[in-house]
Amino acid sequence: MIQNNLKINYIKFIEGILLLIFLVLLVHFGQFTVILSSIATVFLLILYLNKKNRRILSSKWEYVYIFFLFILFVIESLYTSLNFNFIFYNYGIVFLILLIFPLYEVICTNNWDFFAKLNKIGIFVFFIKTVIWGAFNLLNKDLGFVGFGGRINWARSILGHTFFRMNGTFLDSFLFSYALFKCLTTDNQKKKNEFLVEVIFLFSIFIYQSRAQIIYYLISLLVGCLFFYSKKSNSVVNADDSNPILFNNTRLYLSDVGILMQLYQFGILGFIIDIMPLIKGLNYFVTIWLKDFSKFDLFLIIFTAYVLVSYSNFNPYLNINFPILPLYISTLLYRTSIYFNDTYIENSNHVLFNE
Repeated sequence: MIQNNLKINYIKFIEGILLLIFLVLLVHFGQFTVILSSIATVFLLILYLNKKNRRILSSKWEYVYIFFLFILFVIESLYTSLNFNFIFYNYGIVFLILLIFPLYEVICTNNWDFFAKLNKIGIFVFFIKTVIWGAFNLLNKDLGFVGFGGRINWARSILGHTFFRMNGTFLDSFLFSYALFKCLTTDNQKKKNEFLVEVIFLFSIFIYQSRAQIIYYLISLLVGCLFFYSKKSNSVVNADDSNPILFNNTRLYLSDVGILMQLYQFGILGFIIDIMPLIKGLNYFVTIWLKDFSKFDLFLIIFTAYVLVSYSNFNPYLNINFPILPLYISTLLYRTSIYFNDTYIENSNHVLFNE
């Protein structure tokens, strides 16, 4: 009993810090919050490495991926004349990739509860951003418009009225995937989840004003519905998630070229490293479409569809987008690890949390 309580307390502790990191970065993405989140990430990694019975990743590609991401960071730092603060703000965000390990531990233990809490945080920030945007554009009141991602030099006319735009969040893909998943699989509170999907769409239309993101939402919606209804006879709603499954003169902005920016910045080898999650996600997408699946797969197939199509325009390695990578990768690793009979590692030295 004591051991079980210690395990629960450890997971809850890790989960709490993870949620706090996401909340801080969602509310304000700046130099201070990036440094603070990076320190918290290293702290979580130390706890993870010192845990006696920790869940390790069975596949090896993510270790190679993380190692070479840091190599690219070091190269970028050595060959630039910019000051340390600028370098760390723009490239030091790579430390957040280490969140894969504690996230994987939490998702393997308590995935739906963690996702529900993360979803509530994301929706809360969506609400705050909407209120601030509305106050600025409709009431001429500034409640922190720029601080929450507003752009006073970035406007578009909608229905005859000029609206200043506000950035979305790095969590948009997760929030949409989770809301759509709930719409398709949950009978109770169905209206609420449908409303959330509509709100996310409206945010993209009027507040973020991103036509590309609207397209990503529509494609993800189509993929999710096709996957769900084509497989419904296999009882996706009642599947047990714990059981194994089978399985040239144009003005160009850096944010417009998506993942291809990594090819220009780091060359072919760097580009290959950066698209490793894309390749693994594509492999999962194709495999699971042809095999048996569970409820978790429906959520992840929507999430993956968004990630795959958005790579063409949204560069996940830009600092403001980067935090979604460890969340997506750890979620993907949780599902694919089932194929490899994921195990625990025994580490008797320097244990901070005994189980």
